[in-house]
Amino acid sequence: MKKKYLTILLVIFLFLFKPQSADALMKRVFKSSVPATKTTSATVGVTPRLIDRQNLRIFFSNVKKSKSIDYELTYTSNGLEQGVFGSVKAADSGSSVTRTMYFGTCSHKVCTPHRNINNMRLTVTIKKVDGKSTIRRFKIKV
Repeated sequence: MKKKYLTILLVIFLFLFKPQSADALMKRVFKSSVPATKTTSATVGVTPRLIDRQNLRIFFSNVKKSKSIDYELTYTSNGLEQGVFGSVKAADSGSSVTRTMYFGTCSHKVCTPHRNINNMRLTVTIKKVDGKSTIRRFKIKV
């Protein structure tokens, strides 16, 4: 009878205190498939980087070389076309600016992420001081 209780206690102890897998404890790091744009002193640099599956960070350098910068991110989520857009004014910023975009919707401080994201494209239009415009397009793999 004692053996039976000891066996049951041992089985319960093993199930309650089993060691966790090391894979579950490691934080997953997502890498962007977009190569960094090389910047010379005469042009505005644009460097998009995926932070994780829900955020994209865009770093703009040499912003003072432009009049304004417009950006538009489009992607498909569960079969629906989604998008984020914005602009950077050279007069309102320093020599470099960072923008972070969230793939989801927020209302009353509650955010809901978009799922099944694919076909992500970033279009950046740089309006130069001399009046000319440059368009840069990036395809971002999630």
